[in-house]
Amino acid sequence: MKSAWVVPAAVGVVSLLSFSCEESFSPKTKFQGRNVLFCIIETDLIHTTDVTATVSRLYDVDGPDPSVNKVDPAVVGATVTLTINNGVSDRVYLLTESSRPRADTSRYAKCQRFYSVKGISVHYYDRYLRMTAHLPGGDSLVATTTVPHHALKEGFPPYPRGVTTRLDPLKYGKAWIIDWDDSFDEQHLFFPKLVIYWKKVAGPTGVAAQGVKEVPLQYVKRGDQMVPIYPSYSERESCSYDFAAIDSAMAQISAGDPNKGDYIVSSIVFRYTEFDSHLSRYYSSVNGSLDQYSVRVDETVYTNVVGGLGIFGSCYSETWGLPLEPGYVKSFGYRAK
Repeated sequence: MKSAWVVPAAVGVVSLLSFSCEESFSPKTKFQGRNVLFCIIETDLIHTTDVTATVSRLYDVDGPDPSVNKVDPAVVGATVTLTINNGVSDRVYLLTESSRPRADTSRYAKCQRFYSVKGISVHYYDRYLRMTAHLPGGDSLVATTTVPHHALKEGFPPYPRGVTTRLDPLKYGKAWIIDWDDSFDEQHLFFPKLVIYWKKVAGPTGVAAQGVKEVPLQYVKRGDQMVPIYPSYSERESCSYDFAAIDSAMAQISAGDPNKGDYIVSSIVFRYTEFDSHLSRYYSSVNGSLDQYSVRVDETVYTNVVGGLGIFGSCYSETWGLPLEPGYVKSFGYRAK
């Protein structure tokens, strides 16, 4: 059976080589000029947001190198609107044409063109968002999406008096498990992060330094070293932080400093960002897959724009802050407040 596959494969290679000698071969496909809309709306519980969108057109060049193009593909003069529906009524916003200086002007003009509206409210309970771009030539681009929901969060152990790792492992285990439920049935990607806030004081009132220490999920042994493993994107609506990893992050706040009592450590904050279904699929198509261990090689970049290409998506971020148990903080030599 093996020779039956090898012979046709060899014939195919020879045929391809013969073809390449007789006729010109181009790695480029037939060009199709299409318009592109790109907009990602970021929102949270309390803040207003600035919305920025870009409209451009695909371009072709002679040869395989796209960097030779010096004509800015941005589309100017479009009418771009954002409609937000909360289930009762529409809120319609007109995005104005704007520009900003480019960091790199080696290819295009000094200013980058885009469309924007500032200070609008986008809520997790809004039913849908729709963006429409009417281009000067008569073409239209339309895309819709839904903002991810506010999620109910809970942790185990529950920590009614503040977060600590000084617990009975037979009763509470050896990790802090955080769960949330966004109530969506679709595949959404989540980006979690756990951080500890700290300050170092100088004198009775001065603050010499302050910062944020990220907590890894766990440590794994690789050779002679213990390597921290931080959370990546995932579809899972939970994550687990080893108590040993939390202890290590606490100790590293003052690593190499004998003056532990100069540090004030009082709170730990869990943050997460949730991508909507369109943005999750787009991220998957350009970053591999819906998990960090797989790579897709048979899928084009995802688009949800009708009339062209691109992505119109949204993401929702939330924080959940808890105090650290004072006795736990003092066990490292720090001050709780």
